[in-house]
Amino acid sequence: MFPGRAEGYVIKIRKEQWNHPVRFIAKDDRGEIIAAGTVPQDRPEAEFLVHQNVGFTVINVGEWTLIVEWT
Repeated sequence: MFPGRAEGYVIKIRKEQWNHPVRFIAKDDRGEIIAAGTVPQDRPEAEFLVHQNVGFTVINVGEWTLIVEWT
Protein backbone atom coordinates (compact mmCIF):
# COMPACT_ATOMS: atom_id res chain seq x y z
CA MET A 1 0.00 0.00 0.00
CA PHE A 2 1.30 3.43 -0.97
CA PRO A 3 -0.20 6.39 0.90
CA GLY A 4 -1.31 9.47 -1.01
CA ARG A 5 1.24 12.26 -1.19
CA ALA A 6 1.21 15.80 -2.53
CA GLU A 7 3.82 15.07 -5.21
CA GLY A 8 2.03 12.04 -6.64
CA TYR A 9 4.09 9.10 -7.84
CA VAL A 10 5.83 7.76 -10.92
CA ILE A 11 5.67 4.00 -10.47
CA LYS A 12 8.12 1.70 -12.19
CA ILE A 13 7.24 -1.99 -12.57
CA ARG A 14 10.34 -4.11 -13.15
CA LYS A 15 10.75 -7.82 -13.75
CA GLU A 16 12.75 -10.29 -11.74
CA GLN A 17 12.87 -12.74 -14.67
CA TRP A 18 13.39 -10.99 -18.00
CA ASN A 19 12.20 -13.86 -20.18
CA HIS A 20 8.62 -13.79 -18.84
CA PRO A 21 5.89 -11.13 -19.01
CA VAL A 22 4.47 -9.69 -15.78
CA ARG A 23 0.92 -8.37 -15.34
CA PHE A 24 -0.29 -5.88 -12.77
CA ILE A 25 -3.28 -3.83 -11.62
CA ALA A 26 -3.11 -0.73 -9.41
CA LYS A 27 -6.18 0.13 -7.32
CA ASP A 28 -6.79 3.31 -5.37
CA ASP A 29 -8.04 3.49 -1.76
CA ARG A 30 -11.66 3.19 -2.97
CA GLY A 31 -10.91 -0.01 -4.90
CA GLU A 32 -11.06 1.65 -8.32
CA ILE A 33 -8.55 0.51 -10.94
CA ILE A 34 -6.19 3.40 -11.75
CA ALA A 35 -3.68 1.48 -13.89
CA ALA A 36 -3.30 -1.96 -15.42
CA GLY A 37 -0.80 -3.41 -17.78
CA THR A 38 1.75 -5.96 -18.85
CA VAL A 39 5.50 -5.66 -19.06
CA PRO A 40 6.10 -7.79 -22.16
CA GLN A 41 8.72 -10.47 -22.45
CA ASP A 42 11.11 -8.25 -24.43
CA ARG A 43 11.00 -5.16 -22.15
CA PRO A 44 12.62 -4.80 -18.70
CA GLU A 45 10.11 -2.34 -17.17
CA ALA A 46 7.01 -0.16 -17.49
CA GLU A 47 5.97 3.07 -15.78
CA PHE A 48 2.72 4.76 -14.85
CA LEU A 49 1.76 7.99 -13.13
CA VAL A 50 -0.36 8.26 -9.97
CA HIS A 51 -1.96 11.65 -9.37
CA GLN A 52 -1.48 13.78 -6.26
CA ASN A 53 -2.96 12.63 -2.94
CA VAL A 54 -4.08 9.22 -4.23
CA GLY A 55 -3.24 6.19 -2.08
CA PHE A 56 -2.99 2.93 -4.02
CA THR A 57 -1.94 -0.71 -4.06
CA VAL A 58 -0.17 -2.58 -6.88
CA ILE A 59 -1.42 -6.14 -7.36
CA ASN A 60 0.51 -8.79 -9.26
CA VAL A 61 -2.04 -10.65 -11.38
CA GLY A 62 0.48 -12.79 -13.26
CA GLU A 63 2.51 -15.76 -12.20
CA TRP A 64 5.97 -14.15 -12.32
CA THR A 65 7.55 -11.89 -9.69
CA LEU A 66 7.48 -8.14 -10.24
CA ILE A 67 9.32 -5.33 -8.46
CA VAL A 68 7.59 -2.01 -7.67
CA GLU A 69 9.70 1.14 -7.35
CA TRP A 70 8.66 4.78 -7.15
CA THR A 71 10.01 8.29 -7.55
